Amino acid sequence: MSNYFGKINSDISGYFSELKIMLPYFDEEIEVYLGKGYDDYSTDLLPPPTCQQLAEYEQALKVFLDNIDTIIVDIKQAAFENYLKYFAEYYEEPFHVLSENNLVKSDQTSGLHPPLNIDSAEKHFEYMKNVIGFMVLDKNTIIISISYALDEEHGIEFKLIDNKVAQIDAIAGTY
Repeated sequence: MSNYFGKINSDISGYFSELKIMLPYFDEEIEVYLGKGYDDYSTDLLPPPTCQQLAEYEQALKVFLDNIDTIIVDIKQAAFENYLKYFAEYYEEPFHVLSENNLVKSDQTSGLHPPLNIDSAEKHFEYMKNVIGFMVLDKNTIIISISYALDEEHGIEFKLIDNKVAQIDAIAGTY
């Protein structure tokens, strides 16, 4: 059996690999979680991934990394469309800052932040650079959880199936 992932450990989030990956476009090393740690109705940790599952996860991760440029384009576009649908109405007018961060700060004089003028997927992507979770699941499914500067309370999460964005939701909302 391949030792691609190295030692498999567990914590409150589930099983994770000794292997950490540098995910292009995000500039940080990321822990790789393997399989669901818990079922939908229990607080007991599920059994660790089998050798067969680890082989499937290895293949899924390698294909994902080999196609990262195309995948990121899809993620950027899907996230931008999500922004237009749910957030643009608020952020494209002067707005009150609900939660300050490095990208969105209150204006000390007027109390209103000027419109963000996010008119492209590239501009929008600047607000979602911090990956806080990366999970490889069965059936070529990968979940990427990102701290989202425009909604820090909920974040943004992408469920990819066969390296295509299948679902966008708040963190922990796609599985």
